[in-house]
Amino acid sequence: FPVTILWWIRPDLFRQGLATFGGGDISVHAGGDILNFSAATATTARFDNFVSSGSQPTGNYVINGGGNLNIKAEGNITNGTYFVAKGEGSLRAGLGIEPSNGGLGTVLALQDGSFDVAANKNIYISTTFNPTMVNQASANTTSLDSTGANSNFNSYSPAARVRVLSSSGNVS
Repeated sequence: FPVTILWWIRPDLFRQGLATFGGGDISVHAGGDILNFSAATATTARFDNFVSSGSQPTGNYVINGGGNLNIKAEGNITNGTYFVAKGEGSLRAGLGIEPSNGGLGTVLALQDGSFDVAANKNIYISTTFNPTMVNQASANTTSLDSTGANSNFNSYSPAARVRVLSSSGNVS
């Protein structure tokens, strides 16, 4: 059977802070610290048409959405998840980017996007990953099942990159 790669957003399940679901930019500038905040500029993908028999996709698909994500704190950025599906992400901290005591830390997620991260002190990035490479349920279920009906796929592009720079601290 043909393999079809599609992805979409479930606004009814979104509980992660601030997001653009139809495309657009997010800019946040805090005069102090940013704590446990998350933001996402997500995309959706679908095939635009099928061959006349309807049995095989043409291989043409359309990606909608995305946008630029700019987060700036005059103080620290502590914890949080930041997702740029298609666009450019920027995290800037006047002090550092570090986890709270016992916290997960800062997570960067990207597909066809990039991140530039900079701080004056220490920078700790907990992980960087592509959300489509994490197992997804292929049915509308709330958890993965044991049937193997789960999927993951690579949606990185040649433009995907993360650059991290600290002017006077450590980077981990």
